[in-house]
Amino acid sequence: MPFDPEIIGERLAQRRGDRSLTAIAAEAGIAKSYLAKLERGDVPNPGLVTLNAVARALDITLGDLLDAPAEQQSPGRARGAKRSHAVKPPSLETFVAEQRDAGRPVADEDVEELAKVQFKGKRPERPEDWYFVYEALKRSTGR
Repeated sequence: MPFDPEIIGERLAQRRGDRSLTAIAAEAGIAKSYLAKLERGDVPNPGLVTLNAVARALDITLGDLLDAPAEQQSPGRARGAKRSHAVKPPSLETFVAEQRDAGRPVADEDVEELAKVQFKGKRPERPEDWYFVYEALKRSTGR
């Protein structure tokens, strides 16, 4: 299946947020000018190895970069505004709301980390599953 370079470019720019092109390019092992071309959609057939390296530098999966529906991205935010690096599934949002309503709010940075959780390409599907993962991570990190 061919990739749409413009969509990939938009996703890269959204996910990069306020992080510099230089930092992401260095982490991905590519030239800053090439990353800029990727973001502009000027690379008609970017390689999967390169896209994977950039995705890893952005703390996302290649699947997030290539397959995420546009409505799941962070639309309408001004450039430079702090952005989420991972798409939050509705079940995670429900878990966070339930915890807040119960007087046990989950810190924003913890929600960001939970949003990155995957095991064999899958994520928890129910708020109860997110609770289990959250508690296991808290216990394992001593938080």
